[in-house]
Amino acid sequence: MSLPKRLKADDKALLHIQQAAVAEAEASQVLKDAVATAVMRGLGWDVIAQYLGVSERQARHRFGGPRIEDAQQSLF
Repeated sequence: MSLPKRLKADDKALLHIQQAAVAEAEASQVLKDAVATAVMRGLGWDVIAQYLGVSERQARHRFGGPRIEDAQQSLF
C-alpha cells in the first residue's frame, strides 16, 4: 500500500476511534441520567442493578448511590 493510501486509511481508522469515543461518552451520560431518574422515582437499587446486569453493590458504587445503612441512618 502506498504511503498516501495508508495515511488515508489511517485517518479513517482514527476518525472511527474518535466517533466511537464520542458515542461511548454520550451513551454513558444517557445511562447515568436514566439511573438518576430511576432513583429519584423511588426504584430500588436491587431493581436497577438487575436491569444493568450487575450486583446491587456494583450499581450503587458505579452510579454513586448511598449505601443502605447511610440512607437508614439519615431517616432518624
